[in-house]
Amino acid sequence: MNTNRSYAIWALLILPMSVVHADTGDRFNFGVELGTRWESNINLGGDEVDPQFLGDEELDDLTYQISATIGYDLIKQQSREMSISLTGFYNGVDDYSDLTNKGYTLALSYNGEFGSAFTAPWYSINVSQTFADFDSRIRDGDWLEAEIQLGKRFTPKFGASAGIRYLDRDQDNSTGLCPERSNVNCPGFWREDQVFDQERVGGFLHFDWFVRDKTALFFEYSYWEGDEDATVPLRPAFSSGLPGWLNIHDVFADDPAFGRYSFNNNGTIAESLYIIWQVDVTQHVFELGWRQQLTDQIGMELVVAHLLTSDVESPGRNDAAFVIGDTGLDDYENTAVMLSFSFDF
Repeated sequence: MNTNRSYAIWALLILPMSVVHADTGDRFNFGVELGTRWESNINLGGDEVDPQFLGDEELDDLTYQISATIGYDLIKQQSREMSISLTGFYNGVDDYSDLTNKGYTLALSYNGEFGSAFTAPWYSINVSQTFADFDSRIRDGDWLEAEIQLGKRFTPKFGASAGIRYLDRDQDNSTGLCPERSNVNCPGFWREDQVFDQERVGGFLHFDWFVRDKTALFFEYSYWEGDEDATVPLRPAFSSGLPGWLNIHDVFADDPAFGRYSFNNNGTIAESLYIIWQVDVTQHVFELGWRQQLTDQIGMELVVAHLLTSDVESPGRNDAAFVIGDTGLDDYENTAVMLSFSFDF
């Protein structure tokens, strides 16, 4: 965990409380969210792989989510609001349970309007820091997220917004195959790498259609550029003759979250295992959602999202054959369906 960043985020959240004076009224709020998420390609496996060394496999799974948030309004006025919040969460993954994780998020949010009219443009600035522990230890870490958004309600029925986003993730552990399997003759090509040390930037367009007073439909397009991880199965033939592209790729590790492995007495791989790669990628995400306010305190949201990728490249060398050629990991897709219920108190 990045200690300096942790201190900075705590200061960002706590210091405003020392300079903003509370007035009358209840500034605390509390909420709980329950949800489920299905993904068609949770490992982000590629469409094209090296048939001699890598398998072609897209794995689907279901995640159950629960979170609780306590927030405090530092500023609550007609034209601007500022709040801090602490969220604890648990995400349980069904089949690939090593992806199960828990943690907490610290967040600071500032919202304002350029005028008092109903159609006045508005803006929001959000910064958050998440700390998460996974059953798969290699994924433990923290990540910083920031977002700036501008929007406008054009009519009582239609609104739109646009913004930019930033993500910076730091991995806590470096747990490659050999350190965990020191009692076996590990193949010499294994290395420990920080595959989850990632950074990416992006932008988005969001459109809302307010069908009725408590019903809204929305569409969002997001664009991301930067680091991502992808996991594919490794065939037993990998240990008998290594492809040339492996040695030029500088960020990879074994990923037992998706499959176990074993060795022959001579140290060669007896069963297929999974390798996780870090890649530079361009991502396009399309989301279609339905938001329904069931009561004053209970809301529901259903979202269908589809991820497309392009320009998948190796961070070590952009011409790495396994990422841009016909013999290696290529563009991948992922479809997700998310249903959640929120309870505000």
